[in-house]
Amino acid sequence: MVTRMDEPAAKEPSPRKPNAHQAPEACAKRPPQSLQEWKVWGTYDPLWGVEAWPGKRKSDSQAWSDAEFERLGATDWQDFRTRWERYGVGPYRCLEIGCGAGRLTSQIAKIFEEVIALDVSEGMIAEARQRVNNSAVRFALSDGTRIPAEDSSVSGVFSAHVFQHFDSLEYAAYYFREVARILQPGGSMMIHLPVFRSHPHTPLLARKALQLRLRIGAAAVQLRRHLLARAWGAPFMNMIYFPEEWLFETVAAAGLSEVELIQFAVRSNGAIHPFVMARKGTSNSESIEAFP
Repeated sequence: MVTRMDEPAAKEPSPRKPNAHQAPEACAKRPPQSLQEWKVWGTYDPLWGVEAWPGKRKSDSQAWSDAEFERLGATDWQDFRTRWERYGVGPYRCLEIGCGAGRLTSQIAKIFEEVIALDVSEGMIAEARQRVNNSAVRFALSDGTRIPAEDSSVSGVFSAHVFQHFDSLEYAAYYFREVARILQPGGSMMIHLPVFRSHPHTPLLARKALQLRLRIGAAAVQLRRHLLARAWGAPFMNMIYFPEEWLFETVAAAGLSEVELIQFAVRSNGAIHPFVMARKGTSNSESIEAFP
């Protein structure tokens, strides 16, 4: 069943940096504009929308097959799971932010007792339901704002290839707050996102360059959304980057601890994948049993 949501020199600030100690409440009430393109991807080319490999569009001669797509999910999940278990995660309930066409969802369900697979696209969820045959999985359609889960109700939150497509850092800050809300004490998150590191000798110049890039990119995105709304052109993928210092400060300000940034190459195509890991703190009487 698919459920719907009702709703030592002074440091220079990172570009477009929100207040690290107060999540932008507007994001809880305003669905992101990126819903527009992702709803289209769900029907236009859902497999390539999830894994945009060269030569794998549905119109290409070597387009993704279901079997190949699912093998990729199994291989990548092995790489992800190894790092997550090394960090520490309990096998009770996992919420996946952005399940897409389900390439990882079926793998996640093999080790968690329950999985909430969340996405903003009806088409993506329809695709995922066709390949995920597991009663432990519950799909939820999101409007991109509040996560449809109770406070302290999941032992793990996972996401891959999603946060990079958010409208802004403000939405990411809001989502980190939501992750902290729904995690049980001792629960952990593993979230993939592209990280920007300032050059050690010219940090201000590097940040200014990123700021300019984001501004130019945002203007181009608005134009493409204007055209897409009028059925002109193909869907596209917006991309943002996360300043390293901002990431550590914002995740900690959301109420999470033991923040780590890891990166590794997946075996499927050798691509480097950065992930941020964090945990919700526990009291002496509250903890989550990890995988044996």
